[in-house]
Amino acid sequence: MSTYLLVWVIGMFDYLETTSKAGVRVRVYTPPGRKADAEFALPIAAQCLDFYSEFFGIPYPLKKLDLVAVHSKSLERPPDRDACEGDGELGVHKFR
Repeated sequence: MSTYLLVWVIGMFDYLETTSKAGVRVRVYTPPGRKADAEFALPIAAQCLDFYSEFFGIPYPLKKLDLVAVHSKSLERPPDRDACEGDGELGVHKFR
């Protein structure tokens, strides 16, 4: 895991939560009123976490995984840099 990445997400967010088969808490945070948009991402994220843990034979080392969907215009990034990863966090620019 990278030790030099830091993400601050400030604002009001809704979230959906589930637990992977390995017991890792997985949450998807969305802008207010967009919780339904996370209903697809949440189970897929938990399934991917379990799949890769089993595939590589290495359990996910943290107790949680947070995914944050934010409006693309809220971040000043080049179009080729559409995600940023940190320890226990994955931010995806989604709502356009």
